[in-house]
Amino acid sequence: MLWQPGRDIEELLIPFLATQGREVAVDEVMAVYRPVSLGRGTSRDLWAGLGLPGGHDATYLQGVTATPGLRLFLVAVREAGIPVGVLSNCIAEHSVHLRRRFGLEGLVDDWVISSDVGLRKPDPAIYQAFAARTGWPLAGCLFVDDRPANHDAARASGMATVLFGDARSDEPAGHTPAPSFEALARLLGIDLKEA
Repeated sequence: MLWQPGRDIEELLIPFLATQGREVAVDEVMAVYRPVSLGRGTSRDLWAGLGLPGGHDATYLQGVTATPGLRLFLVAVREAGIPVGVLSNCIAEHSVHLRRRFGLEGLVDDWVISSDVGLRKPDPAIYQAFAARTGWPLAGCLFVDDRPANHDAARASGMATVLFGDARSDEPAGHTPAPSFEALARLLGIDLKEA
């Protein structure tokens, strides 16, 4: 939900590979991507495993944009005194590159990245790792994500949940919806226009 496109494998990585002359199926990409996103390798290992030796991070990540309203939301939340932690299934080098590129490092209190902790959402253990890393009790946290399976695990861990993004008919009920950062700010009682 921080970055667009939201379905990065299907909507970004596979099309990027095609521009590099590599036609690779989703399951083949995931067989390489998943272990790296769990910390069993670096981004260079990702590219080598996908048949593109060398570094391609900067070129690949040019296809990523921040979700509209993200920075304004984070500034408003910080001004309201609400701590923010990010829990992301991502490759560490990609996460660092993007947060620096979009100027988010000083706006987030802690980043818990799957490749740093060796766990991926929706594994229940990653939510416990988040609590251990931040020192925040999960029962006091609001989990915001765009994938229902991640919400189910977060709720089971004790977190309240907000389903971010456009609602789809296949999404289960029970998670508070927020189609945008403006809507999320309203749920938190924050007016972005005053931030």
